[in-house]
Amino acid sequence: MSQRRAKGRRQMEEEEEEMDTQGPEAEQSQASGRLSQAQNAASKMDTQLQKRKVVEMVRYLLCADRKKAPVRRKDIIDKVLGEHSRAFPVLFDKANQQLRQVFGVEAKEILRGKGKYYVVVNTLPADKRDLLVEWSQPAMAHTGLLSLVLSLVMMKQGQVTEEQLWNLLKRLGIQSDRPHPQFGDVQRLISKDFVDQMFLDKERKVSGEHCFSWGPRAEAEVDKKELLAFVAELHGGNLAQWEGQFRDVLENAKPLRGKQD
Repeated sequence: MSQRRAKGRRQMEEEEEEMDTQGPEAEQSQASGRLSQAQNAASKMDTQLQKRKVVEMVRYLLCADRKKAPVRRKDIIDKVLGEHSRAFPVLFDKANQQLRQVFGVEAKEILRGKGKYYVVVNTLPADKRDLLVEWSQPAMAHTGLLSLVLSLVMMKQGQVTEEQLWNLLKRLGIQSDRPHPQFGDVQRLISKDFVDQMFLDKERKVSGEHCFSWGPRAEAEVDKKELLAFVAELHGGNLAQWEGQFRDVLENAKPLRGKQD
């Protein structure tokens, strides 16, 4: 049984790697075939087993989201589905439906390099979000710092060097070499936690300096127009004052996905 389960997982991983190297038409054809296989696999599961696996998947995704930890498909299969890995697309859609209807969130696929991950993002309207979500003080503080860092990156045309970032934060009383009364270890929070959570990307340039940019999770979850309006309000101006950033927001406008809980 365990050998068959491992073989099934390996085959799925090989198929995913193959899809990454194919063109759009080939990917669509392969995806259609996998959906048909998933529906067939799900039909062989009794109703109660399907419901149990969906509930377990919802719990797993929500637990991962409490830590803001991106989840790989392999993680869900190993921890939740096991030998029922072939039914993943069908069960995942049902889990996502529950997440939207019951919790006002959804699991969204994001890419970092060649890796595919799932993160839970908010689907509630902006005016309802704070009314229905109970925020802890640390979560509010970390969200505030994240919003500040993402704003600074956006104001620097999408990329800021590590030195520039810390110089900007130092003006606000936030230093990398000492704990902050609200944020704690700011160096670790920005350089490791926000990067691991995929809100930020950090790369080393040829010159040797490190640069920060928006990570795939921030691109999927944070509304740039709302963030830019917040920055403009702080500076006592309007959106048109930030011509370059405003143009970028208009070109890439999308509905609000959510923010860090």
